[in-house]
Amino acid sequence: MSELLDDLKQLAEMRDAGDITQAEYKTIKVELLAEAGVSEPESDETTSPPEESTESAKAGWKSIWTDGADLSRGQGALFIIGILVVAFLLVQVFAGDGDGEADGSSEALLEVTVFDWTETNPPIDALVVAGEDTWTPDLEFGGDSHGFRPFPVGESHTFTIYPDGRSANAIDVSFVMTEEMVPISGSARALTNVEIYDDTVIVSGMAIPGFERTYSR
Repeated sequence: MSELLDDLKQLAEMRDAGDITQAEYKTIKVELLAEAGVSEPESDETTSPPEESTESAKAGWKSIWTDGADLSRGQGALFIIGILVVAFLLVQVFAGDGDGEADGSSEALLEVTVFDWTETNPPIDALVVAGEDTWTPDLEFGGDSHGFRPFPVGESHTFTIYPDGRSANAIDVSFVMTEEMVPISGSARALTNVEIYDDTVIVSGMAIPGFERTYSR
């Protein structure tokens, strides 16, 4: 009995110190009394049966612990997935920045327009050659346009103008497609203009380094 009293005293001190709640105090007290074969005196307060209270408390703590563990695991999984997604996007961005020009992932159409602005020396059998594509512009009404193939952005290429046929002077024109040309490829803004004059040929456009070059005819 003295041991029971000591336990009850220690339990009361824990309750007063705030180490346990009043509900926990009552539950543990009932268990101690039940183990010692002593019934707790009747009181005005309504209490649940000891065993039911204990099991309910255990079940409650078990539920809280399990739910908390599941929540922590779920948050951890989401955090890891988020990091992986960000890492994947960064790899794609840097890979795109480094390899976009090399693998030709971005292209723009080379479309050339030829104008005849001559007064005394009109072009004869004018030709434009880009790669394996040869085009003879129809200049009867002053101008003509032709779309060659798309070329990769950032790569230097050359097309050749023959103002007076293959047997006459050949003008090699260097061009480089730019990223700005990709969304407007095939439009009038992305055209490369060739203007033939009596003594000169002027080539201009976004694909021409410096935008405009003048050549002797």
